[in-house]
Amino acid sequence: MKAKLFIVLAMILTASMQAKSFFCEGEYKGHLQGMTTDGKSIWWSFTVAIVKTDAEGKIIAETKADSHQGDLCWHDGKIYVAVNRGAFNKETGHKDFIYVFDADTLELLQKHPILDEYGHGAGAIAYHDGYLWLTGGLPKGHENNIVCQYTLDLKLVKRHLIPHYTNMGVQTINFAFGRWWFGVYDKPAQFTTDPNFGDIKPGGSQRGLAVGFVVLEDETVIIGSTPSRPDPDNPKRKLWKGKGEAATFVKDTGFVLQK
Repeated sequence: MKAKLFIVLAMILTASMQAKSFFCEGEYKGHLQGMTTDGKSIWWSFTVAIVKTDAEGKIIAETKADSHQGDLCWHDGKIYVAVNRGAFNKETGHKDFIYVFDADTLELLQKHPILDEYGHGAGAIAYHDGYLWLTGGLPKGHENNIVCQYTLDLKLVKRHLIPHYTNMGVQTINFAFGRWWFGVYDKPAQFTTDPNFGDIKPGGSQRGLAVGFVVLEDETVIIGSTPSRPDPDNPKRKLWKGKGEAATFVKDTGFVLQK
């Protein structure tokens, strides 16, 4: 029953995207970090804010949040966010958390500290196969990206190593089309692995995946981007928006934007 409902909600979301792209209507003092969806609404993370919109980008709820909010994921009425309040891509100085919000009201329900199991700046999180999967920054000189697997009550299950270095680690993570997809600040701007974090491939997309992407039940991909403009109150700073563009998965090619 839940699967059928999710398919219907995904169809509603896809049907509303006739223009193939849409904006989150707000502007924020931090760029887009990630996106997630339940098939009907979209949640956006903007470094210092979490925002819920409908499928056309109209704001339903928003809340200020501690810097630095990273990538986020939805599961069963909750939003989980990878948060770092310390140093990124360093051996020390990290202050990593998983924040848990109520998906409807965006009330902050929990700040769960991540101790030394990650250790380089939590930045990305996904729900898959009954677990939460956390990753993030990576100092230069390291050979392995790290993914930490947690139960839904935030108990560490396993620390997975991916023998693949990327500049500043991983910014977004999602599981789709039978593989893990990672958005990165590197060239190429994404890579993929098999479900066990092996068989590493560069992936492919006409847009980088580093500031957010979601995959709907009908296999439509929504890729995020984050345009900006000078802040009129402080021209040395910027105000950032979130944009979603519809794409299609093409085997051996990657994500191709819909025309």
